[in-house]
Parts: sequence; C-alpha cells; structure tokens
Amino acid sequence: MRRYMFLIAVATLGALLAGCGSVRPDDTASDGSLDRMDWDRDPGTIIVRLDARGTSATPAESLNAIPPCTLWGDGRVVWVTSGGSGQEQVLEARATDDTMRVFLQDIINRGFYTWEDELIPAEAGTGVTQTVSIYLYDELHTVQRSSNWPANGFDTILARCEQLSETPVLVLPWAGWVSAYPIERDDRLPHWYWPEDLDFTPADLVANGEARWLHGEPVEEIWGVLRDTVNRVQVIGPDEQAYELALAVPGISRDAAAPPPGEDHPRPTATPQDTPVPTPIPATEDAAS
Repeated sequence: MRRYMFLIAVATLGALLAGCGSVRPDDTASDGSLDRMDWDRDPGTIIVRLDARGTSATPAESLNAIPPCTLWGDGRVVWVTSGGSGQEQVLEARATDDTMRVFLQDIINRGFYTWEDELIPAEAGTGVTQTVSIYLYDELHTVQRSSNWPANGFDTILARCEQLSETPVLVLPWAGWVSAYPIERDDRLPHWYWPEDLDFTPADLVANGEARWLHGEPVEEIWGVLRDTVNRVQVIGPDEQAYELALAVPGISRDAAAPPPGEDHPRPTATPQDTPVPTPIPATEDAAS
C-alpha cells in the first residue's frame, strides 16, 4: 500500500512538473514556501547515486572505483573528474536545499520513474553497467542499463550532479580500509615502495585475507598512487613482490565498511583545488515535458 501511494505521489508530481514547464528554485507554494518535495536529511543516507561498474574489473579495481556522482541527505555531493594531466580527481562539495530540490524535480520530470532496466546485460569482459538510484519517500528506485538511456538520461543527470555547487574541493582522505592483491611485477612501470614504519605489510593482508584500517600520511600516499591511472604505479612490498592495493574510504567509496569501534567517522580532509569552477545547475528547460 505504501508503495502504491508513493507511485501515485510521483505520478502526480511528474504531471504537475510537466504542466508547469521548467522548475526554478524560487517557485513557491501559496503560503510562500518552496515546493513540498522533501528527503531524508541524514548525512549517511544516499539520495541520488550514479554508478558505473566494469564487467571485467578486478577486486581491487572494484573497491577503488568511486561512483561517478553521489548526493547525500545533508547536501554533501562527491563526484569524479580528471585533472590536467589525466589523473583521476575526487571532488566534494555541498549543495543547498533549493539546489537539491531543483535537481530531484528535474530527474523526475525527465520521466525517471517510467524508465526500465535494459533487458540485454553489458557484454562480459568489455561492457560497463550504469545505474541511477534515487531514494525518496522511503522508497529506493534504481534503473540499470549499459547503453541507450532515454534522452541520454545518465550523462545528462551526471552533468547536473557535477554542477550542484560552485565551490568544489579536492578530497584527500585521512583514513580507510586497505587491502592487497599480488600481481606480476613489471619493472617497466614506476614503483611505490611500502612504508617501512608500518606494522603490517601487503603480504600480511594477503595471507590473512583481510582489509586493515589505516590512517594518517600513508593513506594520503596510497590514495595518490591509486588515483594516478595514467602512470600505473606498482606497489612493491618489503618482499619485493608487486601488489595491487585497494583503499575503501567510508563516506566516499562505494562499498566501504564503517570505521572500527571508537574511531571517528573519517570525513575526508578536503583542500581547495584550482580546477575551473563549475556552472551552477540551470533550470530544466530541456527536460522532457
């Protein structure tokens, strides 16, 4: 019954938006307040996530991959882009309530709740599965496709998600879960040697099949190595074996476990970065009517 009422509410809102044309942050109700759409404001609740998973990704690649864009209930938004030299950058910002409301209304107005999963899955080994998930009114709705999104929906929503704030900062996490996977050593590639002062090694992680909680400067170094997808730096352990590392950061990474008991939640240490300031999200003049 609750889901039935939810779908009626979504359909009604969609019809209202279609009839009104574009939606602007200053659209008000009769009592002067903004539109009544609301969401769970908990900082740990994901309201919108756009994700992409490669069908041939290794375990480390899956753990290291940051979803293209995620928006939490308190307005925190994290997305991925490329720096000037091609290295992957993870950016963080905070969106206002008005901007979030416009963004959510725009997604609905595009017909999101009428989209269906693609019947043919992504090609094994070479394909990428993309998903758009929205959590509203206690209901999680996800659409999964590998191509042919209605009205180029995935790319369009992603572009708007990346423009929810004019003041992004570069994410530099201070803590996370580190795991290791042995790979064949290639001396043609640049190397990063495991810090000698740590009380465990990549070989220990492999032997125990575990991820170890790590914080401080080594985390920033590992994060930099993993984000440098251009140079493909290899990690060399004290045993001279090459390893592929994974770093899962709570509040940033897709599948990161919660911090150990007694540890503060590892909010990323963000520093201003000098990439061009994104353009604020526009009104929905190009949304489907």
